[in-house]
Amino acid sequence: MTRSVGLLVFLATSVACAGNPGHELSIDLRTDLVAQVEFDEILVTLDGSNERMERPMFGLDYVAGRRVVEYTGISSGTHLVHMTLRRAGATVAQRDVGVTLTQDLAITVVITRDCRGVSCPNGGSATDTACLGGTCVDPRCTPETPEFCPEEPCDENSECPLPPQSCLVRTCLFGTCFVADDGTCGSGRYCNEESGCVTPDLPDTGPLTDVGPRDGGPDAGPDVGRDGGPPPCSPACEGFDLCIAGACVPATACLTDGDCSGALICRNRRCVPADADIDGDGSPASEDCDETRADAYPGAPEFCNAADEDCDSMVDEGNAGVLCAADPMGGECMAGVCGCPPGRFDLDGVADTGCECAAMPAADVAPTCAAPTDLGNLTDDGQRMEVMGNALPIGRDVWYRFRAVDVADTSCDNFYARVQFTANPGDAYRFVVSEGACGTPACPGSEFTDFSRATDFRQTIGGMLTGECPCVSSVGTANVSLCTNNSATYFVRVFRRPGAAAACAPYTIEFSNGVYDTP
Repeated sequence: MTRSVGLLVFLATSVACAGNPGHELSIDLRTDLVAQVEFDEILVTLDGSNERMERPMFGLDYVAGRRVVEYTGISSGTHLVHMTLRRAGATVAQRDVGVTLTQDLAITVVITRDCRGVSCPNGGSATDTACLGGTCVDPRCTPETPEFCPEEPCDENSECPLPPQSCLVRTCLFGTCFVADDGTCGSGRYCNEESGCVTPDLPDTGPLTDVGPRDGGPDAGPDVGRDGGPPPCSPACEGFDLCIAGACVPATACLTDGDCSGALICRNRRCVPADADIDGDGSPASEDCDETRADAYPGAPEFCNAADEDCDSMVDEGNAGVLCAADPMGGECMAGVCGCPPGRFDLDGVADTGCECAAMPAADVAPTCAAPTDLGNLTDDGQRMEVMGNALPIGRDVWYRFRAVDVADTSCDNFYARVQFTANPGDAYRFVVSEGACGTPACPGSEFTDFSRATDFRQTIGGMLTGECPCVSSVGTANVSLCTNNSATYFVRVFRRPGAAAACAPYTIEFSNGVYDTP
C-alpha cells in the first residue's frame, strides 16, 4: 500500500540567523479537504520520532494554508518528515518528505482531494508513487524540480473543471486544481461537494449565537460566531502570529497576495492584515516591503547590504561611497559589502568620493626585478622618458629597467645616464639603482632621489685620469682617455620611504641619457 496520497511539497527558504544552535523547520499544510469534517487530526514526525499532533479547527481556510508545527534546533543535513492526515483514527493521506537543511526552512504540504482513493503506482511507471491532481507522478516532483513533473494541468483558475456545487470555486495553486469553499454558506456551515451547504456534526464548543455572515473583523481570521465577535487574545499576538478564535496562530505561508484569503496580503511569505505594523516602524504592511525590519519602510535611508530599505524594489542604489559611510570598512558598496575593489583605496576618508585612489601602476604590474616595466633603450644623444606612479599599497616596490646606450665616439663621449624624481609629493618616495643585474648595486647601500652615471667629463680622481671627454679611439695620446663603450642596463626599484603616509599623489620619475638640463 502506498504511503503517498495527493501530496505536493513546496519548499521555501528563509535566512538562518548566524550563531543559532541548529535550524528551524516549519511545516504548513494546504488542502481543500474540510477540517474536522474530512480530517480531524494532523500527525507529524521528524526522523521517526519528535512526534507532534495538531487538531485542525473547523472554519479555518486550509486552502490558503495553515502552520502545523515548528521544529527548532535541527542539525544541518538530510532529515525525514512524515505527515499523516486522519479522520476518526483512519488515515486519509500520508507522505514521507526528505528535507536537506542548510538554513532555516519552511515546508508547505499541499493535499488535493481528487487523489482520495488513488493508489500509486497504478499501471504507469513503477517510480510514480505519489498522486497529484488525480494522477500518479514521480515523488520528486516539486516546484523546485519541475524536470520530474508532468505538464501542469492549470496556470489559472479558469483552466480547472467546474465544481459540482455553486458554493464551491475552482482554484489553481502551484499548477494543481483545488475545489474551495467560497464562504457563502455562512458561519458554522460548509459547502459539501455532493449536497451543498451543510451544518456539520461537530463536538460542542459552546453556544454560537452570531450565525450571520462572517464579518471579517480586525482579528483577520474566520469569525467563530460568538456574542460580541471573536474572542480576544491575551496576551496580544506578536510577530507573524494572528489572533484566531481566541488563540495566537502562526500566519499562513504564501508567495503572493493571491495565496492569502480575505483582506490579508502576503509579506515576508506570510499572510497578514494590510494595516498591520509588525516591525513597529510606523509603516503598515500594505506599504512596507519588509515587516521583519524596522529600518525598512518607504523613504528609509539605503545602506550597503544587498537589501531594499526604502521599498522602491531596488537595492543599494545611490552613491556607493555614501552607502558605506557608517560601515567600519568604509570604501564603496560592492554587491552588499563595503570595501574597495582590488587596486583601489579610500585614502581621503570622504564618503562622497568612495575609493578615489587607484594604484599606479596596477598592483600586478612591475612587482619584482624579474618582471619590471621595460623602458627600452636610451641613447646618449639626449633621449629621455618620464613615468608616474604612487607605489600603493604601502610596502610595495615598483621596478623599472632601461638600457643606457653609449653611441660610438671618437673625440668626446656624451654618455650621461640619469634617474631623477621630477615630482616627489611630500618627499615620500625613494629609489635604489642596480647596474647590470638586480644584485649589483650601482652605489651599495644608497637610496636616491637623483642618480647619475657619466663619462662625459675629464678629471683626475684619486690620481687617476677619469672621464672620456676628450677621448681618443686608440692608445697613444697622453692625458687623454680611450673612447670606450659604457653601455649598461639599469634596474630601478621605487618605493615609499618608511614613515611616509599613504597618499594618492603620484611621483614622476625621469630616465635620460645625454641630457644636461635640470628639472
